[in-house]
Amino acid sequence: MYKLILAALLLPVGLQAQNKTEAALSVANREFNSLRFAYAIPFFKSHLKKHPEDTAALTKLAYCFKINNQYDSAIRYYEKASQLGSVKGSMLPELYASAGNYTKAIPAYQSLLSDPNSGVNTKVAKERIEGFSRPKVFMKDSLDYTLYYLSINTPLNEFNAALYDNGFVFESNRGFKVTGRSEFGWDGTPFSKLYYQPSLDNIRTDSIQQSAWTEKKLRRSITDYTAAMPNDNVILNPKFDFKQYTYTAVDVPLFSKELNKGINVGAISFANQGKVAYFTRNRAVGNGVSELEICRAERTESGAWTNITPMPFNQKAYSYFHPAVTPDDKRLYFSTDQPGGLGGADIYYVERTEDGKWSDPINAGGVINTAANELFPTYYEGTLYFSSNGHAGLGGLDIYRVNTAGKVENLGYPVNSSSDDFGFSKKGNTGFFNSNRYGSDDIFEYAYKKALVQLSGKATINQNAGK
Repeated sequence: MYKLILAALLLPVGLQAQNKTEAALSVANREFNSLRFAYAIPFFKSHLKKHPEDTAALTKLAYCFKINNQYDSAIRYYEKASQLGSVKGSMLPELYASAGNYTKAIPAYQSLLSDPNSGVNTKVAKERIEGFSRPKVFMKDSLDYTLYYLSINTPLNEFNAALYDNGFVFESNRGFKVTGRSEFGWDGTPFSKLYYQPSLDNIRTDSIQQSAWTEKKLRRSITDYTAAMPNDNVILNPKFDFKQYTYTAVDVPLFSKELNKGINVGAISFANQGKVAYFTRNRAVGNGVSELEICRAERTESGAWTNITPMPFNQKAYSYFHPAVTPDDKRLYFSTDQPGGLGGADIYYVERTEDGKWSDPINAGGVINTAANELFPTYYEGTLYFSSNGHAGLGGLDIYRVNTAGKVENLGYPVNSSSDDFGFSKKGNTGFFNSNRYGSDDIFEYAYKKALVQLSGKATINQNAGK
């Protein structure tokens, strides 16, 4: 009788613990599939306390950290999954490279190449190995660049500085307080908006703003976050653990109230001397995910933006982003994940026909695009720039240009680093680019001048020459 009573008392406890771990995984997967990676992290971690060998959960948790630029944590969980024989694809060697650890990145890629079931693209893997094996090649012009950190940067993200009038327009998710209506579940920060820095004077600083990443914490029982009904698949409700930020940075105004409507807005490009703009914004399509679309807008004489129109190539279920228009408004480059490309996100372009309409999207081709990701195209002074993690480089996204011979060139260090570098702009020998080398996305100014190295000493004749 005693054993039966004991069993009866222990049974509910065991079921409760099982339901708790199952609830954690259920919520984690729901948040992950809704691209709310910051919220998925604590639930995956809770689940893994009871199931440390769940390789699917380990891999997804690592991805959540990676997508939030937390490379050390991402490496930790990918390595655990790899030790259990689960990891496929190039994520782990790319993480090693982003951390600047080429001695681990190269053999990790070589191991994938020797496994016919790894899923890694052979051409991309060989390109990446080549770049990681000779990082000094990308540093040959390092003395030609002088970089400046900008006072407009915050511990959050500032990026995509597009030249406009006497300054630039950029994208930022800056904010001092996050609420339920203003939070982007991707990383738990505010939504991105467009801001305008009207002048290039006195914006350099030596004070670097550190990343503001803090991990979400559970405030109540895990079962309180589970769905109320079996068919209830709404996003985490109630939301929890909103953040407040404190920092000092130069205050800049919003660029346009007309363009800044919606959830995330950013990645803008200008044509016709700033009278036409193409920009990216979220478009709600259901399932808790808002895809990206590109819109066109025109500036009135008063400075307001009107005739905001989605581009005709936008398709539901796919994202279109990072527009880059030529100054004459006749060709528009952009990135997209639509099917039919070489893999990942590819760069496409459309051209304006004689009747003013746009052509169907044209893939920019295999010289530019790879089976990895090509992103952030920009077009300045007749040259196309873009970022990629599929060509030979230093790690993460590197910035490349298409030269006059039609070949792709890596811009090299210090513009590029082992971290993500993107969003290049140029006016003469100066311009801006973005990098997350300090933890969050920041805007850097660069000045280019060919360095002249003076040598001093005494010339002597080698008496043994020719012997």
